[in-house]
Amino acid sequence: MPLDFVPEKDIPFVLSQTDLILDSYCRWFRRELLARVHEPEKQAKAMFEAPFVILSSEAGPDPLLNYGNRAALKLWETTWDGLRRTRGKETAEETERTERERFLKRVHEKGFIEDYQGVRISAAGRRF
Repeated sequence: MPLDFVPEKDIPFVLSQTDLILDSYCRWFRRELLARVHEPEKQAKAMFEAPFVILSSEAGPDPLLNYGNRAALKLWETTWDGLRRTRGKETAEETERTERERFLKRVHEKGFIEDYQGVRISAAGRRF
């Protein structure tokens, strides 16, 4: 099953990021994010097609987003390549960035959070 939802050059990253996201979710929340499939391409496709947003970013002080499934791309009104050129801070309006920093500090301290709420902005400038 080819991964036709990402450029061919990104397929190795998507396969490894899928495993990383699913393993991390299971470790932190002690439950599966998605049913596991033992074929990497099928698992990556299932995660990309999940009916809820799955988004990840690099680590560091000013990280780029590095993965978004179809629901994330639709919500952020962007493409795969566009998302991967987006800095995490650019997904929040200037007035919301202080709250975003508090959120990131909590994530760093605890490893995850489950109660985040905030206003985000799409690539087209729509607030959600």
